[in-house]
Amino acid sequence: MPVSAPQKMSRPAAAASSPSLATLAAELERVAGDIASVARDPESLQDLRGAIRHLQAADDHLARATATMAFAVTDDPARGRFAAPRPAAKAAAWRLHHLSNAYRASRDACAVVAPSVDTLEFPSQR
Repeated sequence: MPVSAPQKMSRPAAAASSPSLATLAAELERVAGDIASVARDPESLQDLRGAIRHLQAADDHLARATATMAFAVTDDPARGRFAAPRPAAKAAAWRLHHLSNAYRASRDACAVVAPSVDTLEFPSQR
Protein backbone atom coordinates (compact mmCIF):
# COMPACT_ATOMS: atom_id res chain seq x y z
CA MET A 1 0.00 0.00 0.00
CA PRO A 2 1.54 3.37 -1.02
CA VAL A 3 2.30 5.81 1.72
CA SER A 4 2.06 9.50 1.03
CA ALA A 5 4.40 12.05 2.52
CA PRO A 6 2.91 14.18 5.29
CA GLN A 7 1.53 17.45 4.05
CA LYS A 8 3.08 20.56 5.57
CA MET A 9 0.65 23.33 6.44
CA SER A 10 2.01 26.80 7.01
CA ARG A 11 -0.77 27.63 9.50
CA PRO A 12 -3.66 25.79 11.07
CA ALA A 13 -7.08 26.26 9.54
CA ALA A 14 -8.67 29.62 10.23
CA ALA A 15 -10.34 29.77 13.59
CA ALA A 16 -12.69 32.31 15.09
CA SER A 17 -9.80 33.80 17.05
CA SER A 18 -7.53 34.27 13.99
CA PRO A 19 -6.15 37.78 13.63
CA SER A 20 -7.84 39.93 11.01
CA LEU A 21 -6.26 40.87 7.71
CA ALA A 22 -5.91 44.46 8.92
CA THR A 23 -4.19 43.34 12.13
CA LEU A 24 -1.72 41.16 10.24
CA ALA A 25 -1.03 43.94 7.72
CA ALA A 26 -0.35 46.36 10.59
CA GLU A 27 2.09 43.86 12.06
CA LEU A 28 3.79 43.54 8.67
CA GLU A 29 4.06 47.33 8.49
CA ARG A 30 5.72 47.42 11.92
CA VAL A 31 8.22 44.70 10.98
CA ALA A 32 9.01 46.45 7.69
CA GLY A 33 9.76 49.60 9.68
CA ASP A 34 12.05 47.61 11.97
CA ILE A 35 13.89 46.22 8.95
CA ALA A 36 14.31 49.71 7.52
CA SER A 37 15.71 50.98 10.81
CA VAL A 38 18.51 48.38 10.92
CA ALA A 39 19.24 48.17 7.18
CA ARG A 40 22.46 50.22 7.48
CA ASP A 41 23.67 48.46 10.61
CA PRO A 42 26.97 46.67 9.80
CA GLU A 43 25.99 43.71 11.99
CA SER A 44 22.75 43.30 10.03
CA LEU A 45 24.67 43.20 6.76
CA GLN A 46 26.66 40.15 7.86
CA ASP A 47 23.80 37.90 6.73
CA LEU A 48 22.49 40.05 3.91
CA ARG A 49 21.96 37.05 1.62
CA GLY A 50 19.80 35.35 4.26
CA ALA A 51 17.81 38.53 4.78
CA ILE A 52 17.22 38.88 1.05
CA ARG A 53 16.04 35.25 0.87
CA HIS A 54 13.51 36.00 3.63
CA LEU A 55 12.35 39.09 1.74
CA GLN A 56 12.01 36.95 -1.38
CA ALA A 57 9.79 34.47 0.48
CA ALA A 58 7.75 37.32 1.97
CA ASP A 59 7.23 38.81 -1.49
CA ASP A 60 6.04 35.41 -2.73
CA HIS A 61 3.53 35.13 0.11
CA LEU A 62 2.34 38.70 -0.44
CA ALA A 63 1.94 38.07 -4.19
CA ARG A 64 -0.22 35.03 -3.49
CA ALA A 65 -2.21 36.86 -0.82
CA THR A 66 -2.99 39.85 -3.03
CA ALA A 67 -3.98 37.58 -5.92
CA THR A 68 -6.34 35.76 -3.56
CA MET A 69 -7.78 39.10 -2.44
CA ALA A 70 -8.29 40.08 -6.08
CA PHE A 71 -10.41 37.01 -6.70
CA ALA A 72 -12.23 37.44 -3.39
CA VAL A 73 -13.40 40.99 -4.11
CA THR A 74 -15.19 39.83 -7.27
CA ASP A 75 -16.76 36.83 -5.52
CA ASP A 76 -20.29 37.87 -4.71
CA PRO A 77 -22.48 34.86 -3.89
CA ALA A 78 -25.51 37.15 -3.52
CA ARG A 79 -25.30 38.11 -7.22
CA GLY A 80 -25.39 34.55 -8.52
CA ARG A 81 -22.83 32.30 -10.08
CA PHE A 82 -22.79 33.81 -13.57
CA ALA A 83 -23.43 37.48 -12.80
CA ALA A 84 -20.75 39.91 -13.87
CA PRO A 85 -18.86 41.54 -10.99
CA ARG A 86 -19.70 45.12 -10.13
CA PRO A 87 -17.47 47.77 -11.72
CA ALA A 88 -15.96 48.82 -8.38
CA ALA A 89 -15.10 45.20 -7.58
CA LYS A 90 -13.55 44.73 -11.03
CA ALA A 91 -11.46 47.88 -10.53
CA ALA A 92 -10.28 46.75 -7.10
CA ALA A 93 -9.47 43.28 -8.45
CA TRP A 94 -7.47 44.77 -11.33
CA ARG A 95 -5.44 46.90 -8.90
CA LEU A 96 -4.87 43.95 -6.56
CA HIS A 97 -3.65 41.82 -9.49
CA HIS A 98 -1.29 44.66 -10.42
CA LEU A 99 -0.02 44.73 -6.82
CA SER A 100 0.42 40.96 -6.91
CA ASN A 101 2.52 41.29 -10.07
CA ALA A 102 4.64 43.96 -8.39
CA TYR A 103 5.31 41.61 -5.46
CA ARG A 104 6.28 38.89 -7.95
CA ALA A 105 8.69 41.30 -9.65
CA SER A 106 10.21 42.13 -6.26
CA ARG A 107 10.49 38.41 -5.48
CA ASP A 108 12.27 37.83 -8.79
CA ALA A 109 14.60 40.77 -8.14
CA CYS A 110 15.53 39.24 -4.78
CA ALA A 111 16.48 36.02 -6.58
CA VAL A 112 18.93 38.01 -8.70
CA VAL A 113 20.34 40.10 -5.85
CA ALA A 114 20.89 37.31 -3.30
CA PRO A 115 23.75 35.55 -5.14
CA SER A 116 25.48 38.85 -5.90
CA VAL A 117 25.91 39.73 -2.23
CA ASP A 118 28.17 36.69 -1.77
CA THR A 119 30.96 38.66 -3.42
CA LEU A 120 30.69 41.53 -0.95
CA GLU A 121 33.07 41.79 1.96
CA PHE A 122 31.93 43.51 5.09
CA PRO A 123 34.31 44.60 7.84
CA SER A 124 33.97 42.35 10.88
CA GLN A 125 32.69 43.91 14.07
CA ARG A 126 34.66 43.48 17.27
